[in-house]
Amino acid sequence: MSVMNTMKLPIINIKNREKSIILAAFCNASFGISLVSSLGSLLKNSDRSYHYEIVVFSYSVPNKTIAWLEKALSETGRTFTLTLVECSKLNILPQLINCENWSVSYLKLLLAEMFPVSDKIIYLDTDIVFYSDIAIFHEQISTSLPITAIQDSYLKYPSKDEIPLSHASVIDETGGYFNAGLIGFNFPKWRSEKLSEKLLSYIDENSSFLPYQEQTAMNIVLHKRWKRLDDRFNMPAAHFDIDQAKSLGINCHFLGPCKPWLYDKRKNPQALHFYNCLKELGFEKYKPSLLKYLVQIVKADPRLIGIYVLRKIKTIANLRLH
Repeated sequence: MSVMNTMKLPIINIKNREKSIILAAFCNASFGISLVSSLGSLLKNSDRSYHYEIVVFSYSVPNKTIAWLEKALSETGRTFTLTLVECSKLNILPQLINCENWSVSYLKLLLAEMFPVSDKIIYLDTDIVFYSDIAIFHEQISTSLPITAIQDSYLKYPSKDEIPLSHASVIDETGGYFNAGLIGFNFPKWRSEKLSEKLLSYIDENSSFLPYQEQTAMNIVLHKRWKRLDDRFNMPAAHFDIDQAKSLGINCHFLGPCKPWLYDKRKNPQALHFYNCLKELGFEKYKPSLLKYLVQIVKADPRLIGIYVLRKIKTIANLRLH
């Protein structure tokens, strides 16, 4: 039996219309406030002539956070429809994927099935602050290739850790490597090539070759089968200050496990993008939780907690010396 036939998926019946853009995002409770900054900044910098169909697949995001999101979106002055899909009780992926480190991000592989009447949508990670007009990205989504994306800033092509022996002969350095945090989907092409099934099967058969989870699988299965757009649509936040990002229209992606909404803005310059965005959206009073930050560190790599403690001891020692 096909794995697709065993799944109970939420179905979103939204058709593409002229001057409308469909956006999809996944969010769990720990990413709640970043959902506000990502979608708020996206709409704030978008073309006013478009209507935005926003679908958020929520994994226990608090009602308070959803209220903040609705407020932020409403105050951008853009027209939009917000659809919330609660997925916490849907057993969609864990039993299908032979991978201990699976996460919500794998759901992007099933968007074509969840949006059965849509032809073109944009998927976005919720740890991006947008400074460019998403309509420009939307207008350039490929009509001949399954996806449109941006070359990853750090990984130029699949590494040896990502290539199983069965694919070693067909993967080379000329195919590039895209970051899966911002993707334009061409669903007719995706469905015709049965890519959801191919990707789930690939992940199931090659679970030991997924250092970057579904991003790895997509870059192997879609090798040389994606359209590259300008890098400014998805760049590491640490590379640019706020003035540079705004003037050049660079979307700033918070890469790595330690996210800026989990630590104080004085600790890391890239976090200024996030806190400035919240301020512009009317949420300047937000303060991070140290407990949530430490929990995130432990989840990412327990060894990092030792580094954190040592830094704190060093800071205290320096204060006493002076």
